[in-house]
Amino acid sequence: MLCVVRRLSKQKVTFVITTRKTFKDPNLHLREVRLNAVLADEAKRILVSVIYDHDVRNKLCKTERLVELCGGIPLALCIVGSLLSDFTEEKLVKHLEEQPLTVLRDDETSVENAIKTSFDLLTEAEHKEACVLLSVFPGPFKLDAAETVMEACSIPGTLPGSILRSLKNRSLLEQPSPRIYQMHPLIQALAKKLGDAEYLHLLAAGNKLACAHFISRLAVNANSYWSRNTCRESVEAFNADRHNFEHFLHIYAQGREKKECDMVESCKTLLDDFPQKCMYLEMCVLPRFYISILERLLETFDSETQPVHRVELLCLLGHEVRKVGDSAKFTTYMEKARKLYEEKGTNLRQNRYQKSFIFIAMLEFFQTPEYQMDLKTFT
Repeated sequence: MLCVVRRLSKQKVTFVITTRKTFKDPNLHLREVRLNAVLADEAKRILVSVIYDHDVRNKLCKTERLVELCGGIPLALCIVGSLLSDFTEEKLVKHLEEQPLTVLRDDETSVENAIKTSFDLLTEAEHKEACVLLSVFPGPFKLDAAETVMEACSIPGTLPGSILRSLKNRSLLEQPSPRIYQMHPLIQALAKKLGDAEYLHLLAAGNKLACAHFISRLAVNANSYWSRNTCRESVEAFNADRHNFEHFLHIYAQGREKKECDMVESCKTLLDDFPQKCMYLEMCVLPRFYISILERLLETFDSETQPVHRVELLCLLGHEVRKVGDSAKFTTYMEKARKLYEEKGTNLRQNRYQKSFIFIAMLEFFQTPEYQMDLKTFT
């Protein structure tokens, strides 16, 4: 229709089209202008512009957080601004954190409906499935991670790149840089909501695949850290995907706690040279996160069937609390390790982990004849 109008017009005709889907036609000589999320200062102006009560305006103190939770979407900012006459900032922030799509809805418009329109227009089943699967990532993700989780799509043989391009053209996916993608937090919230309602098995499969992918990468990075001249590169690789590594370490710990055998089996590379992996992790994350993960993992290893990893974790935790001067906790952890070592001593001594640094730590703590092992065994 646009081509016909232009052809039959006696004067030059310029069309300005707003759409959530990109399209191309060589006869129209299109110039695409993609609208990004509005910047912080402009977002604040939009938020405040719909607040007509001057007292409410003057008392605002959490506009930065409200703007952040709206994700720079003008429609969301307008809805939230209008709600400030009925809700306090604290309550509105809490609602946006817990159930954003429910809050971002008024009598006539809804952010959820605007996003769902694009989702419903996806004609291919695997495209909808991919949209749900990609919502498992907490932030930006690389192409190889996307390809891994999309293996769970029910229709094989589809190229992941073409699906990603389709989702990007529908504005359901952003591409901040080459081979790196991300989903807007509000779109991600809708995708997860649809996943819980219609694609629950897909979310579970996607989490398992993504978890295995990042645990495997963590294992590779750890090996690289202890290799010659690759220490710096391995830490930089972790930092580049820190949000994903930390998120899926949490998912892995959760899977062990729930005894999800498939997830535990798919992430078994983490347990090879386990102390080495933990020492690498210690270099990359904050102490609070590191200790939390160790404590959670400790509860998932059985003293009867997995005494080696349990002793390792007890010694690692002992080392951490010793660094902050908590001698009582240090003694508790090491005493538990000593008792388990005595009970399962034969298994531990025969295990290849006998050269682990944790046994050196035990030797330093327990200066008794039975633990005076020949230090040559550690060389």
